[in-house]
Amino acid sequence: MVLPSGESYMANLAGWMSDQRAAKLGQCGAARRKWTVERERALNSIGFIWNCKVDTSERKIKNVNKKRKRKAVVLHNRIEEERWTAVFHAIKKFKDEEGRWPKHKIPEDKREVLFPGGKKEMRDLACWMTNQRKAKLGDNRYLMTPSRERMLNKLDFPWSGSQMIKICRDVSTGPTLSDLRDATWEACFDALRAFKETEGRWPKLKRLEDEREVWGVQKF
Repeated sequence: MVLPSGESYMANLAGWMSDQRAAKLGQCGAARRKWTVERERALNSIGFIWNCKVDTSERKIKNVNKKRKRKAVVLHNRIEEERWTAVFHAIKKFKDEEGRWPKHKIPEDKREVLFPGGKKEMRDLACWMTNQRKAKLGDNRYLMTPSRERMLNKLDFPWSGSQMIKICRDVSTGPTLSDLRDATWEACFDALRAFKETEGRWPKLKRLEDEREVWGVQKF
């Protein structure tokens, strides 16, 4: 989703995490916070701590093996994201060159994709597109994150599989409050994921250096 209005502000990521816990428990009014399966799945994909007590004890862990495991998970997620992005760019290039989407059971619609490490693989682009639809519908075998969905939406990705769907609202009508809320949530999620990957921990309350700049609406 492209956010055509809003502002840049410093987001309290630790406070935002608390809001997500409250939203999941239904402690925030629906007018202010909505909760979806997609949001919960996205947060679970980065190991979100739902129990504050667990979060507190985790900060005291100094076991070397656990630190190595966390680094391994971060590395794995980074590689998987790079592989996903590689196929995404292959899809984009195909659409730009052919003027259409790749089709199933057409060998010439497959493309060689260069993955991290210099390895090349022949990929069925139409099959990959189907997997993205399954991920959006909640198939646990595949992962769909707000940033991935946003990238696909910029291509006018055909989520229905049968027709082109315009995801973004027409510019002339402008974004609704719901659009702004969704875009702000996605921006905070991306900032939280980046923080965890770079710092190796979760942001803490009352620590200004743990805040991150995001683009959205600060109060709604």
